[in-house]
Amino acid sequence: MLGDQAALVGEALEGGMLACVGLGLEAGQGRSTTPCRSHTVQKDGRDVGRKIRSYVGRHSESIMTHPPGALRSASRRSGMSSGDTAERSLEHWSEAGRTGMEAFYALATEDYHQLALAADWPALLAAHAHDGWSLLDVACGSGKFPTALRRYTDLSAVPEVAYDLLDPSAFSVAEARGALGAPFVARHDLVMTLQDLPADHTGYDVVWATHALYALPPAELDAATERFVAALAPGGLGLVAQATEASHYIAFYDAFRAGVREATPYTTAEQVRDALIRAGADVRDQRVTYTTSTSDRLVAEGFLQRCAFDDSVSLEEMEAAPVLGDYLASCRDESGSYTFSHEAALLWL
Repeated sequence: MLGDQAALVGEALEGGMLACVGLGLEAGQGRSTTPCRSHTVQKDGRDVGRKIRSYVGRHSESIMTHPPGALRSASRRSGMSSGDTAERSLEHWSEAGRTGMEAFYALATEDYHQLALAADWPALLAAHAHDGWSLLDVACGSGKFPTALRRYTDLSAVPEVAYDLLDPSAFSVAEARGALGAPFVARHDLVMTLQDLPADHTGYDVVWATHALYALPPAELDAATERFVAALAPGGLGLVAQATEASHYIAFYDAFRAGVREATPYTTAEQVRDALIRAGADVRDQRVTYTTSTSDRLVAEGFLQRCAFDDSVSLEEMEAAPVLGDYLASCRDESGSYTFSHEAALLWL
């Protein structure tokens, strides 16, 4: 997340990059968060989730039959660090990881563009506004979501809101603070995890976590979602946007773990949804599908390295790896261009 200076995908893109807007799919009924503007529907958008699920099924079988010794030897050959998913994620959210972050967002900024188009945000935010209202951005990263809202929606009628930034990375909090603009007014910097949020941080009118909880340790998921629910004021607006098990981010990392290195899997939208329900939340599940594409191998490499929080393995090594190579082949056309299929769940509270 690079702030307002970042070129958001969906505008005129250079280097062979292309973002295709997909089809927003509702998994619930009757809420004012349905898209308020028309989307360009990709021709085969309805098949995206089905095609990924088909791959995931084959991939699961490959994981079951893949020799554990081969996984360990592949990891040693690549010279990768020994850190697990959460540790590597935090290491990459740093000044040292800025180059990788910029490479990732050459494509991944489209995630936030899609979220900005998925609801009538000016109306939603205005409906929750009042004197002294506040918003908590959970695992804020570097501010891509508020930047996308300001770029792709008209927030001019939304009153200023006190905006608290929560992230375990001080680098991320500083980046996000620098990216904010009206109506978002930075207030507290909370350099901590969601599960460590003090119990007195409650009463927020809006709480959101957008593509933010992938590296959350499974054993801490319930504690984190309990804090998320507790932080939201009665009648407030809550949103967790997360990739589903049918999406590129999850399928890629599962294949990476099977073919390159053992690691804790990413947390899926389905797991977050179930944990929110266990925490007492009434959750509505909205789905959006879309694709991101590039014909530039350097762009693809940087994007995929960040998807794994591992910049020590090249695109060529990924393509040659067991399991992962098969997955990447399914994303690559005859010309060598890559298209990655995404399905995001918007979990509304």
